[in-house]
Amino acid sequence: MKKYLLSLAVLVMFATPAHALTVTCTNCSTNLVQLLDRITSMEQLQNVIGQYHENIQQTAQQIRMVQQNIEQYANMVQNTMQLPANLINEVKGSLTRLSILTSKLKTQRGDIVALGEVFNSLFPELNFLGGLAASTPEQVEAANARYREQWDKWAETVDQASQATFQLSGQQLEELQKDAGRFDQYLDELLSTPDGQQKAIMAGNQLSALQVQEARQLRELMATQVQSNLASQMKAEKESQMSEEAWRNTLKTDRIGKAKAKADPF
Repeated sequence: MKKYLLSLAVLVMFATPAHALTVTCTNCSTNLVQLLDRITSMEQLQNVIGQYHENIQQTAQQIRMVQQNIEQYANMVQNTMQLPANLINEVKGSLTRLSILTSKLKTQRGDIVALGEVFNSLFPELNFLGGLAASTPEQVEAANARYREQWDKWAETVDQASQATFQLSGQQLEELQKDAGRFDQYLDELLSTPDGQQKAIMAGNQLSALQVQEARQLRELMATQVQSNLASQMKAEKESQMSEEAWRNTLKTDRIGKAKAKADPF
C-alpha cells in the first residue's frame, strides 16, 4: 500500500481547500503514478480516465472471447471422460490467456480505484461516494477507505476463483507467469489427468465470468460516476481560463496606452 500527495497545480484551484489531496494507492501501477504527476488540467485528467475506460473495454472483450472458449470446453468435459490431445492444447492456450488477462485486469482495477479516490479527494461536493458535501478531510479519507474495502472484497472473490483454476495463490501465479517455460510446464501437469482437466476448466469458467462482470462494473464506474461529473468541472475550468485571459488582455500595457483620455468637463 502506498500513499502519495498529488501536486496537481491547476486542479487544486477546483478542490475544496480543506481537503488534502492525499491518495492511498493499493496495487496501482507505476504508470498511473507517473501520469498523475504530469496532470495539470481537467482535460488531461479526463483523457487519462478515458484511456482507462477504453483499456477496460478492450480487456473485457478479450476476456469474453476466452470465456466463450472455456464454456465450450466445460460442456465437453461433462460429456466425455478425457479430452483429446489437440483440445487439451487449446484449453492450455485459453487458460494461459486467462491468467494474463486476470493479472492485467487486477492492475487496471488498482489504477481505477486510485483514480476514484483522486476524483473524490478533489470534488467531495459531487458526492461521488455519497454524502461527502462539506465533509472534513477525515470523513473523506474514511469514505475512501470504505471504497477501497468494497473493491478489496471483490478482489478476494476473484483471487479465490483464480486459485481454484490454477491451484496457485495470486502471488504464486504472478511469479510463475514471469517464466513462460515453467508456466507452460505447470499447465501441462495441471491438465494431465481427466480430473485435473475438469477442475481447471470448470473453475476457469467461473473465473472468466467473474472477470467479465468486474470489467463491466469498472466501465460503469468510469463512464457514469466520474466522466459525467468531470465534464462539468472541465467547463468550469474553461470558463475560468477564459475569464483570466480576458482580464490579462485588459491589463496589457499596449491596450491601456492606446486608450484616449477624455477632456475634463470642468
